[in-house]
Parts: sequence; structure tokens; C-alpha cells
Amino acid sequence: MGIGESERHAVEVLAEFLQNCVRYAKGASVAVSVKRVKKWYEKRSLGNRLPGTVAYFLARILIALYRQGYIYKIGNNYVLYKDMELWRAAKEGFLRQFLLAVVAKSVATT
Repeated sequence: MGIGESERHAVEVLAEFLQNCVRYAKGASVAVSVKRVKKWYEKRSLGNRLPGTVAYFLARILIALYRQGYIYKIGNNYVLYKDMELWRAAKEGFLRQFLLAVVAKSVATT
């Protein structure tokens, strides 16, 4: 079983969001939540809403990243720190491939 279109779209949205957050980060951490990503997407795409299935897969990707140790969870937010592998992937521009590998690993184990 491969990765579906909604999962791919969720990876694209999350990758673009994280790259923007890392690029413009003022501190050593970035907080991410599904709600923040949805608001950012709606603002970026001039009011177009993020489809429900994409938001669902976005949440699943964040959970998979948390379970595999790539981000931390504090309350409803997932936190990405500057010294983490995911931050380096976002900074160096290969975040999409990184997230696709995490999703593929997550799909293979479920």
C-alpha cells in the first residue's frame, strides 16, 4: 500500500509551513499545531480551506514524527528545536523527502 494523494498534499503543506517557520525563526524553537498550519494555509491560499482529509493526514504525520522522536509534544503543540534533525532537513531544503520517508515508515508499520 502506497501513499495517497491526500497524504502527499499534507506532506507538501507541512513541508512548506516548516520551511517558512525555520527560515524566519527568531529563537531556537518552533511550535507547530494542525490549527496553526490550517490558518497559515488559508491565509496563503487566499481563503481556500484545507480539505478535511488533508488535515487528518497532517495530524497523523505530526503524530508519526513525535513517535519516531523527530519532534516533541507540549500540550496541543509539537515543538521543533534548532538542534534536531528535522530542523536541519528544513534548513537544507530536503524536508519533503524526509517527511515522505517518515510517512512511508509510518504506513509500513501500521
